[in-house]
Amino acid sequence: LALALMLMAVFSKNLTEKITNWIIKKLAKFKIKNIDMAATKIREAIDQYAESSEFIKKHKFEFVKAIFRVMIQIALYYMIPVCVYKAFGLNQFNIIQVFAMQAVLYTAVSGLPLPGAIGVSETIFLKIFGLAFGEGLLAGAMLLSRGISFYLYIIISLIIVIINSVAKKKVVGEIDSQVKDIEQKVTSMKLKTT
Repeated sequence: LALALMLMAVFSKNLTEKITNWIIKKLAKFKIKNIDMAATKIREAIDQYAESSEFIKKHKFEFVKAIFRVMIQIALYYMIPVCVYKAFGLNQFNIIQVFAMQAVLYTAVSGLPLPGAIGVSETIFLKIFGLAFGEGLLAGAMLLSRGISFYLYIIISLIIVIINSVAKKKVVGEIDSQVKDIEQKVTSMKLKTT
């Protein structure tokens, strides 16, 4: 329903506004708190989707390129458990079946407002991939798959943050020393002139 409303907002702003206004009027009869504030936010979202629609209409080729690029990114992301499955030397399920299991996993957790769907992804992985990996390999497969698809990026980001903070401190230290040198020169020039 939410996806249908979003698509409707992109392609038919007027219809979306009529439907949301009707829903808001019906909800207002139940005396729901903050309905006006919610209505304002919904209208702002509809306006943003309408602006996006205009951008898509003006830049059709870029939009198609973006969809193609995202499809490749998602396919590569879905291939991580497939690679882990093959790395363990398993072949009971084919690539498409393992790929589909990852698609179900991603669909199940993508709507949850959790950073990286931590905890939920691991639990659902254990449920969905239990048959594919078996009891003996399941925990290792989950750690390896989630390690590559999520935790590896956190580690890489941490390393980059550390490198940037060290570099920033070095630059700030150099700037501070240059400022002190300039202050000393200005002070000595003032003493000479007086």
